[in-house]
Amino acid sequence: MHRGWWKARLPDRARERQSWRGLQGSAGLRFALRFGGISLLLFGAYCFPYAEVGLSEAFFNAYLDGYTRVVSSILRLFENGLAVSFNRIHGRFSIEVAKGCDAMDCNILFTSAILAHTGRWGQKGLALLAGLAAIAGINVVRVVSLYYTGLYWPSRFSFVHTILWPLLMLSLTVALFLVATALTRRAPKGSLATSVAR
Repeated sequence: MHRGWWKARLPDRARERQSWRGLQGSAGLRFALRFGGISLLLFGAYCFPYAEVGLSEAFFNAYLDGYTRVVSSILRLFENGLAVSFNRIHGRFSIEVAKGCDAMDCNILFTSAILAHTGRWGQKGLALLAGLAAIAGINVVRVVSLYYTGLYWPSRFSFVHTILWPLLMLSLTVALFLVATALTRRAPKGSLATSVAR
């Protein structure tokens, strides 16, 4: 008896389900490969030791300076006598917006995920801009909260800084990606965006 006789007896729905799972699997693999490649390139660009090889880090310095100015502007609404020196804020508690505390890891993960998933470039561009703006806003809230955590709850500063907020930031970044792909309803059938939206 032919080994594939049972395949001919599979109901149409079962065969469609098998085909759909295959599409999902291949779409997931393509997404994972693209996501990994883009993330590797972006993290490499971010973590590269520019100063050690004589290259300028002006972009990163301006980025940190911008974050510091935004945070200090918000803090000045509630705090008197704040002093700002590059990426350091001195007040009743001193805090530094250093490289690694700038949400760039979340920016890179979100950017990589949006670029990796299948969808129209216009939709992906809008999702990317909206998501990065949201991440920036959340990170400003994070830095402001760290200032007051250090001021009023110094014994918990390390926990909030190194454990609680990183988990929250990562979770919110994943949530933003899921929302973005769910809203991309015109993606081609079989794409990752379509499967997430369902």
